[in-house]
Amino acid sequence: MIDLLGTKMFDIHASFTVVHEDESFVFLIDNDYSKSVTNDAEYVCEKLLSSVTDRKKKRFIYRDTDRHWDEMVHNGFSFSYFSSLHTGDQALTILNQVQNKIF
Repeated sequence: MIDLLGTKMFDIHASFTVVHEDESFVFLIDNDYSKSVTNDAEYVCEKLLSSVTDRKKKRFIYRDTDRHWDEMVHNGFSFSYFSSLHTGDQALTILNQVQNKIF
């Protein structure tokens, strides 16, 4: 990328921390600097998918900069769309179980 003055600029991607992972989920927190996880979901999913073994089974749950938990839904290869977590979702149950360890 080059700015208006012709200076080469570096693409800065979202910064995040994986706070819990199990056989079904990866939970991560947006570190709240550079791009947000929400605005860089394609990159974040690409990074996560390259590091997990069973790509289609893992759900990616993240806490955004407003401290809301949502899901980045993927097709096993790339980001597809965002989804809200709803009462009764297994992800919320696990979050409640591990939140004392996370925070």
